[in-house]
Amino acid sequence: IDDNCIFISVYDGLGGAGGSILTSSNGEQHTSAYYGSRLVRDFFADLCNQSDPSLFLDKKGMQNKLTGYLKDELNHFESESSGIISKKSNQLPTTLAAILIDNDPSGSRLISMWAGDSRCYCLTKKELQLLSIDDVKNNNNPSDFLMSDMPMTNYINAEGRFEINFKEIKINDPCVLITATDGCFAYYPTPMHFEKMLIETLEASNDIDKWKDNLIKHISEVAQDDSSIALVALGWSSFNELKSNYIGQSDKIFNEYISPLEPQEKEIRKMKLEIESQKK
Repeated sequence: IDDNCIFISVYDGLGGAGGSILTSSNGEQHTSAYYGSRLVRDFFADLCNQSDPSLFLDKKGMQNKLTGYLKDELNHFESESSGIISKKSNQLPTTLAAILIDNDPSGSRLISMWAGDSRCYCLTKKELQLLSIDDVKNNNNPSDFLMSDMPMTNYINAEGRFEINFKEIKINDPCVLITATDGCFAYYPTPMHFEKMLIETLEASNDIDKWKDNLIKHISEVAQDDSSIALVALGWSSFNELKSNYIGQSDKIFNEYISPLEPQEKEIRKMKLEIESQKK
């Protein structure tokens, strides 16, 4: 946005809700979900190019402006009817996970914003912290998190039936801020496995480009879905300084959290299979 303000974000079109085919004005055909994720990305890119962070802080105004933008864009497409009648918001549906970072000498002001099940994280020197709450059915019930693909209760769409969640945080210490779609984290057995992967790939890298390559490689090996991740490191003067703060952390996470929980992890996998079999 400007020298003191950074915006990172990811978007994940919802194939189930937005499976109908749209034809663009130049004849290209893709699903409504495909276009939804890209149009919302373009909307926020335009806001960044306007170099006015205040536009991100008007929650209601942003939602209304985004809805109007999507409705206008929808007029540029021709639709092939899927033959499915649904009350769901299925025009240009996509998730959003974004962090607005406003830096000043006293620290960083973070605005975490999301809709859907894409997530915002903060990786401190001590732990991986979640800065968002999935918009899914019964998200206060821990047993429901044993299930994958839980019904989403909120996501961006052209009908305007959505809410962008906001959470403001002030941070003074160095950290890595991360936004990620569910394809990045949902296929790891526990959040600790995802945290270990983030740090392990950092430990194995000599520069930021290698860290990017290692992240892509490791996530691709486990993901069973499209995946997008964006991150920014704050408070370090160099990559080597960043890396030095996390050396040995992946082994510590494994020894303290993952290894002792392996029996419970096996039980969780068993419970998942039982729950999924009961749904059939």
